[in-house]
Amino acid sequence: MSDTLFDTIRAYLIDHWDPIGIGPLASPDGPEDEYDAYARDLAQMVVRGSSPGEYSAYLAEAEDHMGVARSDARTNEAARFLAALARR
Repeated sequence: MSDTLFDTIRAYLIDHWDPIGIGPLASPDGPEDEYDAYARDLAQMVVRGSSPGEYSAYLAEAEDHMGVARSDARTNEAARFLAALARR
């Protein structure tokens, strides 16, 4: 896994997925590393060529773990982004 892939996923999670609202749009002083564990797992999934459904399921589980309401729109959008990364 490259640092660039991790950084790209990390930025996406904090800027777009952000289920707990700590990203720069919601909280300019929010922690930038909040989703790093998820970014690492997702980067490994991208390298393995996981399916959009696998990304969605992983992110839905993460939302459950955080105690936030699941958002199919949010997880599906992120899954499409991750699938596009895998095709690069």
